[in-house]
Amino acid sequence: MTNKWATFVLVWFAMLMQACVESKMPLLRESPLPRWLSLPPSYSRPDVNVDVTFYTLTGPRIVATTTAPPHTVLFDKRAVGRWHPQYWIDRERLQTAHFYPQYYILNIDGLDETFEIGCVGAKVASSVSPGHASEAQCQK
Repeated sequence: MTNKWATFVLVWFAMLMQACVESKMPLLRESPLPRWLSLPPSYSRPDVNVDVTFYTLTGPRIVATTTAPPHTVLFDKRAVGRWHPQYWIDRERLQTAHFYPQYYILNIDGLDETFEIGCVGAKVASSVSPGHASEAQCQK
């Protein structure tokens, strides 16, 4: 019986360490690439899809794959993320967490990049627009 209990605890702990996907969003096609995401010389922005996946325990992960099969992975890194200060200002002003755009900062290799998050995806923010956010309901 002890062996079964130990196996259960180990499996349960391993599942916890894997974390769960909290959300996943594409980098919009019209968005430039973040500064820390460099492509091999034979690729350009239209050749890649970039997804930002947020995990409950391990934080954001950014993966860039080729648009054409076999969808080769060109970039796969974990990031450290935090809300941009404008997020907290807008959240307080609107008294809700359901507003767009939201601004989020991802850091890889010491470089910060600010993303504007909307209903359908994210884009690299060229600037942050104070007071631009409004309460919104995204259509599923």
